[in-house]
Amino acid sequence: MIKYELSDDTSDEPVTLPDGTVLDGEAAEEFADGLLDRVAAQHPNLIPGRKSLSGGGKHSPTLHVRVPEDVYARLEAVAEVKHVRISQLVRDALDGFLSETAVDIETSVSSRNAPQHH
Repeated sequence: MIKYELSDDTSDEPVTLPDGTVLDGEAAEEFADGLLDRVAAQHPNLIPGRKSLSGGGKHSPTLHVRVPEDVYARLEAVAEVKHVRISQLVRDALDGFLSETAVDIETSVSSRNAPQHH
């Protein structure tokens, strides 16, 4: 089986396949379209993207956040050490923060609703 490496390169430079075939321009587009068609035919239930985090086949909501470069660099470093993607690291951090915050909010609400003894 031939393995291909995915790239974000969208340049107009020719692409050389493992067998030495050089594709450029329209030939490259036709090759890519044909490959996608073959994958779709072999896997008709394939849905682009990762498995739903929400469950039930629903699309998971997305969150876009801007951070300073130093924070991003720290996220990259921690993600690399933990062998996870930054998105997983951020999901875990948000989940932990929200779990702690929920306890704080519940405690705060409970104390406000408690009977006052004078």
